[in-house]
Amino acid sequence: MKMMKKQKGFTLIELSIVLILIVGLTIVMWPQMSQMFGIGDAAKTRTQISEIQNGAALYKQRNNVFTGISMTVLDDQGYVSDRMADGTARNPWGGNYTIAVDAADATRYTVTVTGIQNADIGAQLAADYATSAVNADFNGTTMTVTFQG
Repeated sequence: MKMMKKQKGFTLIELSIVLILIVGLTIVMWPQMSQMFGIGDAAKTRTQISEIQNGAALYKQRNNVFTGISMTVLDDQGYVSDRMADGTARNPWGGNYTIAVDAADATRYTVTVTGIQNADIGAQLAADYATSAVNADFNGTTMTVTFQG
């Protein structure tokens, strides 16, 4: 009699059960993973806004006013890094950064961040600037922060 060798490996049922468990865990964990990635995006946004603030301080030091300030000017004069350029499509969500003198008070400037796709992160960012800025507001997908120069 010829003996059959016992084959080693997994059955189709065992592989299917493992695949179903992986898919189920991914579905359950997706909101937490999305939130985790959003926190990284918020940190990157705060870093980029800090770079814009530093550029605005250098601009004011040279010009004594914020009149005429823009991302293009900050980029052209070397006050922000090349990775910020003119602020177009530079934030983590692919939105824009803009900076302008505050129309009500020329000693202030406003930074606007567009395209924020996570409302919770946008609200948290605005709350982060509530104590260090004159005004911080998040509405829809846009955050505006006014700083005293």
